[in-house]
Amino acid sequence: MILTGFDGLDAISGGLQEKKNYLVYGDIGTGKTTFALQFLYQGLISGENVAIITRRSAPTIFEHGQAFGLDLEPFVRTDQLIVFEYVSKVVENSTRLKDEDQIWRELNAFLGEGTIQRLVFDPVTPLLSTPSISAAIFRARTLVHSFNQLEATCLYLFDTPEGEEYLGNCKDFVLGVLRLETAAGQHNQGKMFLERFAGQKGRANQIDFEISPGVGLASMAPAQQANAPGAAPAAQRKVLIIESDDEQRKFLAGLLEKQYTVLQSAEPADGLAKVAAEEPDLIILDKEIKGLDGLEICKKLRHNKMNVPIVLVADQTRRAHDRVKMMKAGVDEILERPIDGRILKLKVQNLLHRYDGSKTRRDSPALDTSVTTEIERDQTTCTTNLAYFYDRIRSEITHSTENGLSLVVLALRLSKESPGHKELCDLGASLMREYDLLYADEQGVYVLLAETEEKGVKAYLARLEQRWKLTPTPLAEYEVFNRNPDFLSVAKRLVEGPVHAASSMGTGESPSV
Repeated sequence: MILTGFDGLDAISGGLQEKKNYLVYGDIGTGKTTFALQFLYQGLISGENVAIITRRSAPTIFEHGQAFGLDLEPFVRTDQLIVFEYVSKVVENSTRLKDEDQIWRELNAFLGEGTIQRLVFDPVTPLLSTPSISAAIFRARTLVHSFNQLEATCLYLFDTPEGEEYLGNCKDFVLGVLRLETAAGQHNQGKMFLERFAGQKGRANQIDFEISPGVGLASMAPAQQANAPGAAPAAQRKVLIIESDDEQRKFLAGLLEKQYTVLQSAEPADGLAKVAAEEPDLIILDKEIKGLDGLEICKKLRHNKMNVPIVLVADQTRRAHDRVKMMKAGVDEILERPIDGRILKLKVQNLLHRYDGSKTRRDSPALDTSVTTEIERDQTTCTTNLAYFYDRIRSEITHSTENGLSLVVLALRLSKESPGHKELCDLGASLMREYDLLYADEQGVYVLLAETEEKGVKAYLARLEQRWKLTPTPLAEYEVFNRNPDFLSVAKRLVEGPVHAASSMGTGESPSV
């Protein structure tokens, strides 16, 4: 089973069966796309490769995800996420083509040679359009069977009433069918019905949920469940960190101590003692602690029937054999260093909700800042206001410190006689991401690259160099934030001072782009 990212479904079923097909349908606005993006994001943070085939543009998909706390765009840059847009030509060709295998071959070629673990069609109806319903039935069966060859877990989305003429027939070719409806009189609440679901016997076939900004689909627990002894507020939950490295242990504790009661242990024996005495709600365990394999601790806990979620932190777990071994030991989640604080918080929250099977209402003050709350960014990517530029750097320092991230401030300057200042501004602005910021004055162009390390600024400079057509080339100098408490002063000196004699990219300076 694989998790969907929707806590209500994961809690009662454990997620979806791996490498199987599911049909999700409902009227426009019922939350189908949000559910699909949560499903993809859950795969992304687990290290999977995913794809979405949609009639929305990539920027629209990224914007939709951001509204619900899902930062999808960085995964596109690493080729972990593929976004394929249905353009009018594709839809026309699909309708005209009589060879379903050709549709499969073209889409398979686009997805490339890499393995795709999760695939979403939002919606699938453009591929099913044919001159007749009988032909559409054959096409649906052929395409579903073809996509089975990818060995991915697939979601086929249908908008109703638009796709109803194909809906009934397609239900026969998938393992599970989910229907979404809007709750009467509540635009931000809905219901998910498990019309057909493997292993459903004896389980509820309806999940009430609300759609919240920064959260997405979240199940609504009955009032009596919210007040049950097992459903403690987040601040009362205990998280035990068993980590022998002092710096790493403090780093992990700093990420979680605002939301949970954090217990710490540097020794295996002390950690096991705290498990018995404190009864933590979740354990974060180092793979190598004081020369002992953390998996042995995990096995001991499971042998003693400890039903507590365990997150294992390891330096590298890229081999499937290693991950299988860890999961067999009873590990629930695996995180590789360096750890992204946002992903750690999400995994902790999801595990706690999944284990107790209940969820406190989202309007509880204890949950206001649990995971998805971030330093507010106002979508501005270019400015000529130096004070605002420094304010944004200050905010990014706070954000990066809280979430274990990095950032870069880059200075680009041309010689005074060069006429290319405007071109440099325009080109630099064209490379901005949503959270980046460009400041320009008469002396140069200065760029805040949020959530970026040294390799990120080098990639930015490489793209700049490829597009720069004038002579001379700009001088580039940058500073990387690595937990320096005085980084704002460093950034100010970079922006307000003259460019230094540059040496190499490795030192944070470069003679040109």
